Amino acid sequence: MKDWIKNLIISVRGLKTGDLEAGDIVLVTDLGGVYTTYDKMALEMGLTNYKRSSYPDTKEHYKILSIRRHHNYPFLILAGIENRMNEQYILGIRELERL
Repeated sequence: MKDWIKNLIISVRGLKTGDLEAGDIVLVTDLGGVYTTYDKMALEMGLTNYKRSSYPDTKEHYKILSIRRHHNYPFLILAGIENRMNEQYILGIRELERL
C-alpha cells in the first residue's frame, strides 16, 4: 500500500470527521461530494428514503443519521443526512459544516 494512502487511513482513524457525529445539524457546503447511486451504502446506513439520482439543497439544514467509511476507499468518510421532509442523501463528510 502506498504511504500516502496509509497516512490518510491513519488520519481517519484519528479524528478527521471534523468532529461531526450522528445527530449533528449541518449544512451542505459542496455538491461535488454527493453520492447519488450508492445503494449499498444507503442500505447499510438505514436510509429508507434515500434520494437516488438527486442532490440536496445547499440552503436547507440536515441531520446526520449515520457515518460510515466508503467500501472501496476506506480513507473517505461518508455521512447519511436527512432534511425536514425526510429526504435522505449520502455525502462525503468534508462537504458538511456543523451549525
